[in-house]
Amino acid sequence: MTSGAAGAAGLGRERTPEGGRPGHQQELALTRCEERISFQTEEIETGRVRLHKYVDVVPVEERVRLVHEEFELERLPVAEGVADIGEDAVEVVLRGQEAFAVKEIHAVERVRLNIKQVPEERVIRDEVRRERIEVERLEATGPGTVPGRGARTGAETRPDAVDRSDEPPGPGRGRKR
Repeated sequence: MTSGAAGAAGLGRERTPEGGRPGHQQELALTRCEERISFQTEEIETGRVRLHKYVDVVPVEERVRLVHEEFELERLPVAEGVADIGEDAVEVVLRGQEAFAVKEIHAVERVRLNIKQVPEERVIRDEVRRERIEVERLEATGPGTVPGRGARTGAETRPDAVDRSDEPPGPGRGRKR
């Protein structure tokens, strides 16, 4: 197993042995790779909810009708008769109503916490890596080359050759030869 830059540089290259000697059939090829992406979901905690009951004191007022007793003096003439002179007293208790509150506890409603799932759509963005293969013309310096012109490769000598290595294959698509 290779490691480092030398190992990475060799990935994706396929060569047949023979070293490109004339008269031997040789295939020089690169394998183009790309990442495929799929999106998945996982369940995470997005928050918490708690039902908590508090006691609030709310002032309340209401009009109540009350009755109380009052006195008034009435003087009546007396028929002639015998009477004693002395001290005397008569006492009467006056009565009245007083208001007070009577409190009773009554259940008025039940509050329940229901959890429901709500579907939503979000746009998730990420990047994928895709290799691109290009043909590069190199200047040859060996015997048999014309000065100012490099060696010719098959794709460059044909004007109808089109490199579509980065397009997905499909009907009617491919290399023109």
